[in-house]
Order: sequence, then structure tokens, then C-alpha cells
Amino acid sequence: MIWENKAIYLFGDMDGKTSAESGQVGSRLDWQLTNRFFSSYELQAIRDRFKNYGSRFLPAAGAGYKVVEEKTISVVLDADLSEVFTKYYDTDDTASYAALKGGERLVWKLSETAEVNEKAELIPDVSDLSYYFLRVEANLITAIAKSWSVKLTFIDSFDNKPVGLGIKKNDIILIAGISRKF
Repeated sequence: MIWENKAIYLFGDMDGKTSAESGQVGSRLDWQLTNRFFSSYELQAIRDRFKNYGSRFLPAAGAGYKVVEEKTISVVLDADLSEVFTKYYDTDDTASYAALKGGERLVWKLSETAEVNEKAELIPDVSDLSYYFLRVEANLITAIAKSWSVKLTFIDSFDNKPVGLGIKKNDIILIAGISRKF
């Protein structure tokens, strides 16, 4: 069993005006059924003023398979069913749809103390596959102590049909920080 929890909050201010305000929390449980096959259960919550998400919840359940599992590299593919619940920031309107969620994860250990990992998720609406949400995250992590690391993160969030006036389809985030594994 692997249980992963994550939280990100970003806030930016430029010349007295808010330039970034978003948060994401997620919890994922992977239950190993064999050495390579697992079931997965996940809940994501997003709030992003500039994507017009007052709140967006994505519960999902599915299965995954470890395509490559070597000492220095692993590749995992997974597929989930999800329901996406969105409350829009500007109007307080709500929308929901059933979604398929396909994803892949790559972990490449560069050395004993450094790794690159990447995760991509494509979440299309089951009833209208031309509407989708894509999220790609890549990290470069270098250990600085037993459980502490320096982490450089790139996140690209793409909503191909954003709701609201002036909402852009694509958001790119770059983060440098310190992380800790428990």
C-alpha cells in the first residue's frame, strides 16, 4: 500500500494587486494487488481564482500497472473513473460531469540523492471528449539531509474550454522549495 498526500498553496502580489491565488490538496491510495498491478483511490480539491474555480473536487477510483520497474527507473500507467464537481468563482454556478482519468508517472533516480519525477493526467468529460483538463507536473529533487530535499517543480495546467471572461486555457507554475518525506 502506498499513501501519498500533497498540498500546494500559491499567492502572489504585484504592486498591490493579487497576481496569483491558488491551492490544491490531494490524497491518493494505491493498493498493491500483485507486484505490478494495483487499484487506486484518489481525492483532489482545487481552488484557483484565476482559473475561475471557487472549488473543484475530483474523486476517482481505478487501476494501474507498473510498465517498467527497475532500480533506477519506473513507469506507471493508470486509468480511473471520476466525477468532477466545479463551483465557479465569478458566478457561484456549479457544474459536474463524469470523467475518465488517464495518467502516467515516471521516476528516474539520477543518483542515491537525486531524482527526476514526472506525472501527467488527462481528464476528459465522458459525454463530450472534446472537453478535457490536462495537468503535467515535473520535479527535480535533491536530498540535503535524511528526510529533507530541495525540490524544483514545474506544473502546467491546461483547461481547453475555460468558463468565464478572460480566463486563459493554460497556466504554468514554477516552484522552488524544500520538501520533507515522512
